[in-house]
Amino acid sequence: MIAVVGGAGLAVKVRMIPQEESFEQHAMGDVFDYNSINVAAKTAQGDDVEIASSGSAFNIAIHLAEMGKEVALATVAGNDAIGLAVVEQLKALGIDTSYVRKVEGSSAATVQIMNILNDPQMVFGNSKLFEKMTPEMAEGWAPLLDEAEAIVLDGGLPEETLKYIVDKYGAKEGVKIFFDPAGHEGALKAREIAGKFYCVMPGRVEAEAMLRQTVLSADQLMDAGRVFEEKGVKKTIITIKGGGLYYKDGVNEGVIAPERVLSFASTSGAGDVVSAAVVAADLEGKSIEEIGKFAMQKAAEFLEGRSDARLIDTLNEKGQ
Repeated sequence: MIAVVGGAGLAVKVRMIPQEESFEQHAMGDVFDYNSINVAAKTAQGDDVEIASSGSAFNIAIHLAEMGKEVALATVAGNDAIGLAVVEQLKALGIDTSYVRKVEGSSAATVQIMNILNDPQMVFGNSKLFEKMTPEMAEGWAPLLDEAEAIVLDGGLPEETLKYIVDKYGAKEGVKIFFDPAGHEGALKAREIAGKFYCVMPGRVEAEAMLRQTVLSADQLMDAGRVFEEKGVKKTIITIKGGGLYYKDGVNEGVIAPERVLSFASTSGAGDVVSAAVVAADLEGKSIEEIGKFAMQKAAEFLEGRSDARLIDTLNEKGQ
């Protein structure tokens, strides 16, 4: 059993599809003003609205289940329609919901305004419910955590709860703790306990926050991997938006570039796919290079499904 612990909720994504007049009004010579085109499109007809899962732990659990893994999610959900939807989606995928705690309050939700590139331009959200995932609640998850072969934590957990879980289970024989920061704030929470994770899976900017150092070039990626290793991390995966990922396990390291770039695919959510793939491949005994390649393959499949042919065709017609 894989125990995934962290945030769960729903996201409403509003995608702005530019209208014909937007291209004419906001083209500026050889430069295209994407932000201006989005503002114009907000009052136009044809915007797409998508209801999607949110919360790294929620998404990682879902992707692991889709990869055929036995998964349980430990999280909180409000006594509202969103909380009910979260639980029902998990059940439909065969994920154990025994450790989803229903509590008073509004379930976590975000509203994302997506730009022409289908990446979030504005985000409004409420994740206050995550504060209720206290160490005391984590004690109630002990039957799951005690038996799990792997524990996946996300940065949506309160800092004291992260510390409680890694202190109790980090040194337990046969248990691997994986960490996905799930954003800059989550990365900051893990600065002092990074060395207690078996595997860290930050994005490049999250790695900078965890280590207090710049991570841009190939040399800086390797230096980040070295620092994580010196702290005690056994395996490091750092995703690079649009540029693949870096991997290290103490003996082997490298960078895997994507075979091709899908310019109009939203990268939102791809990091959760990578994290799930890393966990699944590691538990199957794959080498660190194989883990990296498998994660890249799954991310590519995910992004392929999100590429927007309509936007590509529209821009091609306009000579962009």
